[in-house]
Amino acid sequence: MTDKQPEALQVPLHELLEAIPEDWRIGVKDNDDWSAGTTWHPVGVMCHQAAAELRRLHEVNAELIDVLNILASWNDGEVGSHMDEPYAAFMARAAIAKATGEQQ
Repeated sequence: MTDKQPEALQVPLHELLEAIPEDWRIGVKDNDDWSAGTTWHPVGVMCHQAAAELRRLHEVNAELIDVLNILASWNDGEVGSHMDEPYAAFMARAAIAKATGEQQ
């Protein structure tokens, strides 16, 4: 690793969010009486939801990149024998559906 790759030492954000206990809450004191005037926010649950969404977006991104690479190779005249055009179109539609939330 070089000093140009500091991200190699960083923990991915989704892992940091998942490391927060799901039952963690933050209390916000609404007035001088701590017990009677506190609003509790489910920070742990929200962190786990955010981590799941980040993982989903990374998966969608990887699928779209795969399809775009195939289409780019076709444009360059390098039609791959491993995948035909209808299947690539099917993959593209599936990735788009996942990206737009129509499919999980």
